[in-house]
Amino acid sequence: MGAEPRWALLSLSLPEIGPGWLDEFMDAFLALAGRHHVALVGGDTCAGPLSLTVTALGVVEPGRVLTRTGARPGDLVVVSGTLGDAALAVQQLENGETPLPEALAALLRPQPRVALGARLAGVASAVIDISDGLLADLGHVAQASGCGAEIELERLPCSAGLAALPEARRWPLLLAGGDAYELCFTLPEERSGRLDALRDELGTALTVVGRMDEGEAVRCRAGDGTLYTCDRTGYDHFA
Repeated sequence: MGAEPRWALLSLSLPEIGPGWLDEFMDAFLALAGRHHVALVGGDTCAGPLSLTVTALGVVEPGRVLTRTGARPGDLVVVSGTLGDAALAVQQLENGETPLPEALAALLRPQPRVALGARLAGVASAVIDISDGLLADLGHVAQASGCGAEIELERLPCSAGLAALPEARRWPLLLAGGDAYELCFTLPEERSGRLDALRDELGTALTVVGRMDEGEAVRCRAGDGTLYTCDRTGYDHFA
């Protein structure tokens, strides 16, 4: 939400305390926290089924909080990085396949877009992270902002491994695959020139994938102009 991260709480439910996995997990957790100057200030540890819960806390100036509201018809829809890799890794693991290295890295070690979030305050009209899938999360922005959106499938950014898949397998991963943790944001077209500066400053890919409109839902349009319907929109927490 554009905040500067400061503190984290970590709650662990563990079936047993094993020195190997837990040491490796905490080394990686603290290394990532350290890169963002985050202090682990509390939490809980108990016996039980494996469960890890993190609460992240930070500070932000009043009036500069990034929310899902604020998008308007005509705003550009932009995503950071690439989509679908983590979802592809899950799919490959479930199918007994060896995941592509870049896909497995995206699943196991997602990198928070903290710097980008901070730069979007005062630039983006609405922001959300893509944890449940682009269709689902952009749908939250559209609903909260009272408008619709249209995505151009050919513009969706993906890795070389994902691009090599047939469209029938690729589109659902890009549109409905979760665990991407990239940012999806909207901004008025007159601010589109800021994207080049942000790309250069942060070294992060920023791709315009569509536009908000007067509709009531998120639609997807293929390169030949036809509408594409995905069989799902993303992860549903209450399904």
